[in-house]
Amino acid sequence: QRVAAWHFAWDTSQAAVAFYRRLLDVLPRALVPRLMADTTTPFGLPRGHWWAGRQGAVFAYRRGAQVWLIWGADGEAVREIASVIP
Repeated sequence: QRVAAWHFAWDTSQAAVAFYRRLLDVLPRALVPRLMADTTTPFGLPRGHWWAGRQGAVFAYRRGAQVWLIWGADGEAVREIASVIP
């Protein structure tokens, strides 16, 4: 199974917010083309955006000037990686 994790660091929180808003406009379809059956963030993850379905899962999270994006074909692997975000 594939999992990709991106961590973006911006110079300002405003730049991170602008990027995060645009990111949420295109997610999850840009990474997972099918219907998302679950949009409730799993317990233990930071308060971000979660999408999961048969084709995989996507988790997006922003804190301050940092943005995390985790995508994978295995939702449990995505959850495990997202659980270690500081």
